[in-house]
Amino acid sequence: MTNATIVNFDQQDLVISRLVRAPRATLWRVWTDPNLLKEWWCPKPWTTEGQGHYIATVMHPDKATRDRHEEMGFFQGWNTCIDQLEAFAQQSH
Repeated sequence: MTNATIVNFDQQDLVISRLVRAPRATLWRVWTDPNLLKEWWCPKPWTTEGQGHYIATVMHPDKATRDRHEEMGFFQGWNTCIDQLEAFAQQSH
């Protein structure tokens, strides 16, 4: 995990903010092209297939539920995906 900033905006929120070292145009392309998105979207060895519309909103009803989600690997999983995004974008430009 590089350049990771973990910020809690509210007791129920989990937020990741990262600086990804790749050109903006490349990041846009690998984020918006479904064929490229599936290369980094979920932690390997899992894969993402198909096309569709994705919206992720995590609204925890209380701090205990939020803490359980964090313990299950929220930051590790999403930071793995962001690492994969960065590596893939750097190779793709």
